[in-house]
Amino acid sequence: MSSKAPPGGNAVATYRGDYVDIDLWVLLRFAAESWRFISACAVLAILVTALALRGATPSYEANMVVAPVQGGLSEGGSSSLTSRVLSSLSLGGGGGAGGQQFDEFQYKLTSPSVVRAANRDGKLYSWLYGSDWNPETRTFQRPSGLGPSLRAAIRRFFRRPEWYPPDEVLTSELLSKRVLIEAMPKSALMRIRYENADPVIAVNVLRRLFAEADRELRNAQRARLKAQIANANEMLAATQVADYRAAMAQVLATSQYRLMNVPDNIDYSAQNVETPFVSPVPVSPKPALTLAIVAVVTVLVAGFIAVGYRILRIEYDRQQAEMPLVDAVRRRLATIWPRQAKRSTAIK
Repeated sequence: MSSKAPPGGNAVATYRGDYVDIDLWVLLRFAAESWRFISACAVLAILVTALALRGATPSYEANMVVAPVQGGLSEGGSSSLTSRVLSSLSLGGGGGAGGQQFDEFQYKLTSPSVVRAANRDGKLYSWLYGSDWNPETRTFQRPSGLGPSLRAAIRRFFRRPEWYPPDEVLTSELLSKRVLIEAMPKSALMRIRYENADPVIAVNVLRRLFAEADRELRNAQRARLKAQIANANEMLAATQVADYRAAMAQVLATSQYRLMNVPDNIDYSAQNVETPFVSPVPVSPKPALTLAIVAVVTVLVAGFIAVGYRILRIEYDRQQAEMPLVDAVRRRLATIWPRQAKRSTAIK
């Protein structure tokens, strides 16, 4: 821009040697004079967003509160700082799992093996995938439509399979993103969250995943303790050294005690403090917040466009040149709708 102001005092920038002065007052005046254009854009964006929100499916969040179960004779050290803290602060005593087992529980909750076990009757996939899953044939139906067809064409071009039917691995990756585990403030308790359009399904998914993960860890611990007991019995039968036999007898007693404290009727890897519950208020979408964000963003973008247009318009007028496309559109509007063409200079 030239330092010489065009008529009307519309100089936006003044060059002073190696730096440029920007007149913010002129920019604000340009934006204020374009209020019709900015308002029209904001109203249109709010209407479109409101219609989209009206047709959006509400999502409900199921919450489940658990606590790590600390065992009095838990074996091994904690695998992380989180586990050590949970082990020191966890509730209860006796023969439950330790902090390391709780780390394993957090992984197992959405692991492929738990997904496979939870879908033993086909219900888990029905909850997650709806009509795409056929529980009778236990197969997925290939999706149809423009989007899936375009993705299939792109994959075919790159010599990839046109469609990846969900399995326990892909479902595990899906659940690991949707099932969130977070620590509750100033507490050793953990909150497990999962969102779904159907609140009943959200609760059922959490219950089933928790039950299967707990069962797998319990069975793994039982198998480990039974192997230790069998090994201790073999050692006792094979040696006559008193000290060695005393050590094996202690290992045998400890393993038998731990095995007694892994029953089926209590939670093993995590204590279910609060059964899954769902708030009647959907967590998404949030119409008020969404509309407010859309309005603010639209006003900023429309203001930037309006001010940019005014700056370019002044520069082209100063050079007595036509703006490509813009002036052609205005002339076209003048021939089609003369009155509207006069009003189209609102952002000028």
